[in-house]
Parts: sequence; structure tokens; C-alpha cells
Amino acid sequence: MTIDKRREENLKSNLYKELEAEIFEDLDTAFVNLKSSDLTMRKKSAKRLSWNSRRETFYSVRVWFLQDGIMEELFDRIIEESDEKTKADLVRTLLFFYDRYIKQDNYWNWSKEEKIVNKAYIKMLLDFAHSLIDKASTDVLFETANILLSLEDNTGWDIYSKVLVKRNNINVMEWFSRYYSRYGDTITVSQKIALIDVITTIIQKSKNSIVIQIGTYVKADLLLRFSDGTGWDMYADTLESYNCISLIKEFRNSCMLYADKSMSKDQSIRLSKILTNTIKNCKDNYIEGIQNYVTSYAKESLDICKKYNNITYINFKE
Repeated sequence: MTIDKRREENLKSNLYKELEAEIFEDLDTAFVNLKSSDLTMRKKSAKRLSWNSRRETFYSVRVWFLQDGIMEELFDRIIEESDEKTKADLVRTLLFFYDRYIKQDNYWNWSKEEKIVNKAYIKMLLDFAHSLIDKASTDVLFETANILLSLEDNTGWDIYSKVLVKRNNINVMEWFSRYYSRYGDTITVSQKIALIDVITTIIQKSKNSIVIQIGTYVKADLLLRFSDGTGWDMYADTLESYNCISLIKEFRNSCMLYADKSMSKDQSIRLSKILTNTIKNCKDNYIEGIQNYVTSYAKESLDICKKYNNITYINFKE
């Protein structure tokens, strides 16, 4: 059943009819007010569009956004918007809509006709994202990089190399880490070099432990991805120096992917000691729920370290 037919079935319900009317009215009003000379009004309108683009399972949202001319005019509004924060909000709306109503093929079970519509939208969005690169502010570039990576265009990594120089707070680093986890295999050698250079500076200068841990994860995993075993030393140094809530799961994932290829016995012994101490000290550092989280990943990592390096006994009392 196509999305339009599913929508028609829902519209047999008066409750859904009323809800769709409310959605359309909200979106129509927000869209018109994007042309307002009042910045406060435009900001409010951008937030309404963003909120609607993230609504759960409402077919009507997709129908509204894919009406003839809507996306083209929204692109024009973005280009003409003078406030960079509002412009970034609107670009983020494009990402939210794509991720929820275009990309999730398994969830929506698109028909052949709907997939044709999706393909046309993807091309339009990709072209528009590329058109922003050379003249966008850092805020807009950040959102553009996320769109490109979600579209599996690795140009997003080149943009992130520029964005991270100026923006490396927790929010930006978390988004960066999220996309790295999903699309890290699209990074080229030259992009790896540029990203590692930027991340190294962030780790050295940042005073925020979460930013340091995220930076450590991406840099260490990047090194290991490209067969550089010094990534294990990076993990070890950071796990020794910081609480590891934001790092332990990613470390476990790296162990699963690369331990058998690049971890030396000395590194395994050092990491095993660190992990054992982490498990022992969990009760002193974390509340119960976080204790379980850290302990479970630390134990998995410890098992992997021992397994891949044939360690039968380690004297943890040293």
C-alpha cells in the first residue's frame, strides 16, 4: 500500500482528518511567515517547520513537504535568509525531513512510485547542499555536512574538517561522532589526515572531558581503521585519565573490529589492567545504572583483549 493510500485509510477517521487539517494549517502559516520582515516571526516559523518535520509517522507531513514547488521555495527562503541561526535551523529541517520521510525505506516500505519520488528529492537535496558549501557560515556548514553524510556523500568530511576548527562543543562533537560511527568507512586517506590534525588540536586544547573522550574515540578509531596500532595507546591514555562513560562503548566497538589486526601483547596487557581497574572502581565513581553500563562494556572489552593476545593470566596487583 502506498503512502497516499495509507493516508486515505487514515482520513476515514474524523480524528485524523482534524489532525491533518491542523498540520497543514500550521505548516502553511509557518511557510508564509518565513517571508516576514520580522526576524522573531521567521525564527518561530523555522522552529514550527522543524518540529513538524520530526513528527512521528504522520503521512500528511510528507504529503505537505512534497507538494509541487514547496521544496524549491524553501530552498529560496534559505538562500535569502539573513539571520544565520535561522538559516541553519531551516537547513536542519531538510535533514530531519529526509531522515524521517525519505531515507527510512524499511520502516515505510515504499512502493516503486514512492521510491521514484524519493530519488528525485535526494538529487534535489544533494544539489542544494553542494550549492551552500562555498558561501555558508559555520553554523550552516555544520548542518550541510550532516546532510551530505546522511546522503552518504563523503564531501561532508571535508566540511567537518573546517567546521571543527571553529565549533567543537559537545553538541557538534556528538553529531560528528554519530556520523563517524555510521559512515566512517567513507573517509579517504587525505580526509583522515585532515581530521586527525584538527581532532588532535581539539584534544590538546579542550578542557571538557566529554569533548576529549569523543575526540579520542574518533581519532583512535581512525588510526586503527587505517591499520595504525597507536590508536590503542590513545585509548589507554584517555581511559587512565578520565571517567569513561562516553568512551567505553566505542572502545569496545573498536576492540571488536580491530583487536585481532593491530593490538600488540604489551598494549593488550596495559589495556586489560586499565579495564580491570575500571570494573573494580565502578562503585566508587558511578551510580548503579551507569555502573552496569560501564561494567558490561568493560568486561566485553577485557575478554576481547585477552582473547586476541592469548593472555591466560595477568597480575593485576602490580
